[in-house]
Amino acid sequence: MKNYFDMVNHQKLMVYLREFIQDEIVLKLIWSFLRSGIMEQDVFIQSYKGTPQGGVISPLLANIYLNQLDRELEKRGHRFVRYADDFCIYVKTPRAGERVLVSVTTFLEKKLKLTVNTDKSKVTTPGSAKFLGFTIWKTMGKSEAVHIRRLNKNSAND
Repeated sequence: MKNYFDMVNHQKLMVYLREFIQDEIVLKLIWSFLRSGIMEQDVFIQSYKGTPQGGVISPLLANIYLNQLDRELEKRGHRFVRYADDFCIYVKTPRAGERVLVSVTTFLEKKLKLTVNTDKSKVTTPGSAKFLGFTIWKTMGKSEAVHIRRLNKNSAND
């Protein structure tokens, strides 16, 4: 996703948080944290979206926000792995991959108000799938197996 941590919708996040938190004082503290803004050249700039960079609970809040994506993928019966805003969805065919890419992009943009980074979003074969410093591939035969190998430092940035 493009600029994910800067794009988290505060109102939607608070709705999702209310599913887990009933304490109004805690919710008000989180709201204050989200709206805390920044100082830029001695001028206060109010924040209306995003989670404060470097904030201790920003990663947690960002993961709660994307829990909606996890639920949607589970509802659709997809296998996937996600770490913060990086994720892979596993499907059987390239054609299914193209359909899922379009439908997930639509979900992220319409439901969560996020922008998908088209440069990083693609349908690929298992042998070339790279995810957070690992390559993932599947072998076929009597027993199908998924293999994971850590990439070396030079190829991790591909």
